[in-house]
Amino acid sequence: MVVQRLAVLALIALASACAVPAVNDHEKLFAALRAGDVAAVRQLLDDGVDVNSKNEFGLTALAYAASAGQVDLVKLLIERKANVNQADSYYGMSPLVWAAFQNHPAVAKELLAAGASGEVMALNLAIQRNRLELVQVILDSGRVKQEALDTIYATTPVSQTQLRELLKKAGAKEKPAEPSPTAPKATEPAAATPTAAAPPTPTKPAEPVVPSIPVEPDGLVETARPWSSFRGPGATGVADGQWPPTGWDGTTGRHLLWKSPIPGLGLSCPIVWGDRVFITTAINEKQARPSLRVGQYGDVDSLKEDDPHVWKVMCLAADSGRLLWERTAHTGVPKTKRHTKSSHANCTPATDGRFLVVHFGSEGLYCYSVEGELLWQKDLGTLAASWFFHPDYEWGYGSSPIIFRDLVIIQCDVGKDSYIAAYRLQDGSEAWRTARDELPGWGTPTVVEPEGGEPELVTLGTRAARGYDPLTGAELWRLGKFSDITVPTPFLARGLIFVTSGYRPIQPIYAVRPGQRGDLSLKDKEEAHKATAWRKHRGAPYLPTPIAYGEHLYVCSNAGVLTCYALETGQQVYQKRIGGVNGYTASPVAADGRLYFTGEDGVVRVVRAGPEYELLAQNPLGEDCLATPAISNGVIYIRGVEHLFAFRRPPTGN
Repeated sequence: MVVQRLAVLALIALASACAVPAVNDHEKLFAALRAGDVAAVRQLLDDGVDVNSKNEFGLTALAYAASAGQVDLVKLLIERKANVNQADSYYGMSPLVWAAFQNHPAVAKELLAAGASGEVMALNLAIQRNRLELVQVILDSGRVKQEALDTIYATTPVSQTQLRELLKKAGAKEKPAEPSPTAPKATEPAAATPTAAAPPTPTKPAEPVVPSIPVEPDGLVETARPWSSFRGPGATGVADGQWPPTGWDGTTGRHLLWKSPIPGLGLSCPIVWGDRVFITTAINEKQARPSLRVGQYGDVDSLKEDDPHVWKVMCLAADSGRLLWERTAHTGVPKTKRHTKSSHANCTPATDGRFLVVHFGSEGLYCYSVEGELLWQKDLGTLAASWFFHPDYEWGYGSSPIIFRDLVIIQCDVGKDSYIAAYRLQDGSEAWRTARDELPGWGTPTVVEPEGGEPELVTLGTRAARGYDPLTGAELWRLGKFSDITVPTPFLARGLIFVTSGYRPIQPIYAVRPGQRGDLSLKDKEEAHKATAWRKHRGAPYLPTPIAYGEHLYVCSNAGVLTCYALETGQQVYQKRIGGVNGYTASPVAADGRLYFTGEDGVVRVVRAGPEYELLAQNPLGEDCLATPAISNGVIYIRGVEHLFAFRRPPTGN
């Protein structure tokens, strides 16, 4: 505690020595808040610092303390007349809603007692996430009016017995059923009324549907192509001519070539070169299977793991899954936290058939030969990829390396001093480095090589998507603005560069023409200009990268809503829900007329490519899956949370 106090005082002293009082007051107050130092905050307020000071995103000191669960600080700020209802300017959430969002019942109790509003939104959040203690605190306040209480009770699933009992004890009443104007016919069952907070009901995957699309003639794939990095060559996700299967079953072994256990926890994707598959993992030496929370939820929680870990690189035989070699890249306690839905091995490797590059974020960048010889390594320091709104929530580094000619390029958008850099494959020496004024992001860069044009290194960031010269790092163009948490990867299709980001409220899709220079940003009402073919203000995915195939762009949301657009114009062609229990994190891939969508429930849904939606198959793995598949030589390789699976096209079809 003494060391922490000294650190806070040092930050305050440093800020006091600067020349801009308003900014320094903000820095001093939020430094003390981050440290949880009640005495320092009290002293700053005594010195005249505004109790309603905000950070750059409009988050007040009270909202910050509420979101962090700092009860003593919340009490102090309320005592000093902080505005208990001041919403931030980014998400529009009040301190009470932040407390509910982060599940801090004690904080919610203090805010409600001080007259904070937003109790209905807070109650809905608590019910949706089954937070009984928080529900009880809000109900005990007596602030929820009868009409709202009855409505919430009516929309709470019958299966949530504890929640319904709490609501009933608080005075919630059943609403009388409204008579139906016309009774349904006996042959037409009445449709079920959806409930606002009803969780998806797990269902057994349907039997694979026999596809009605052409199949590869009998025999081997004519030319086996590598899948050398995240989403394959050019990050397009397309592997035409490789003829993977359409249907399989990891639980029964149907069309299973092999499956191999992968120790530890990793969300990196497999890559394939020739007869070898490469993958990475991080092994907690005290937990055989560390926790991983799948599904759709809004929690921003991160995990601090103090157990020693081993970061490994594994090479498996592509035809049998046999382990050819493994190497330990690093050992030690993780330098940063991770999200509950993340791992310490998120970055997909990259290879050119000679060099194999793996990136473990704060645990280093490594280059091996494909035979497993360590050629060089670099300590890049601590790369803390955290929530920009609250840096204490670290979510794990996730941007994968890419190889371009004799360079490996990495994008490091982190909490401080973001940059993009290139290192020479031969010896690891730095070729160039370009600073980026960016918030933390998790997207992988891409080098696009348009026909007849110069190569461009394209990156996604919150403040802007940018194009660089991949040989020098010089910025060529920029286009902004994107969402505050950027994940999808840019790619080139049909002569257009697609950049998307989908964390609300900003969810744009841009189709950019290559070869541009300068600031390409569009005005609010502009839909396109000479640098862009089209754009959509809404509709971009949060986690999965979209896929362009044939004449269409396919966008899959986290919730499994698939939207098909005309590739050249952006006109919507169709929108369908493809199903899935826990949603989608993996990016879709495509091959030979089929689109493959991997759900977190471990079911890969195969959809016919084209202007009409047709589900061809639903293929279970038997375990959760968040990684994007790789396709090569008639095989689709899929990483589950425990195994790496290989499914092969049968000799006579699908």
